[in-house]
Amino acid sequence: MSWQDLVLSFGSVMFIFALIPMIISEHKPPLISSLISSAILYSFAFTYTTVDLVYAAVTTTVMATLWAIVAAQSWKQRRNKKEEKTEPRAIIDIENDIAAGSKKEASPLKSLID
Repeated sequence: MSWQDLVLSFGSVMFIFALIPMIISEHKPPLISSLISSAILYSFAFTYTTVDLVYAAVTTTVMATLWAIVAAQSWKQRRNKKEEKTEPRAIIDIENDIAAGSKKEASPLKSLID
């Protein structure tokens, strides 16, 4: 093991520990940031392998995989937010509420209907 392999491995391990809270947290970075980070780190790991920095390649592969997990979580969170958005209520539904005496809506449409 060369000193370069040791330094790069140590840095990757520190980044791995820094990523763990992000994986656990419900707040995620933008999807594109996670994808780019993961792709670049996989290319670094490949490069380290070609110059026989085995430990650096392994730890960087782990870090890239963690970024891929964060990307998957970001994508899932983004998809769930889109599904949670409610459709705007149709005017006919608001008119029916007003006709039924519902006071749920205090909208300017009431004055248009009356």
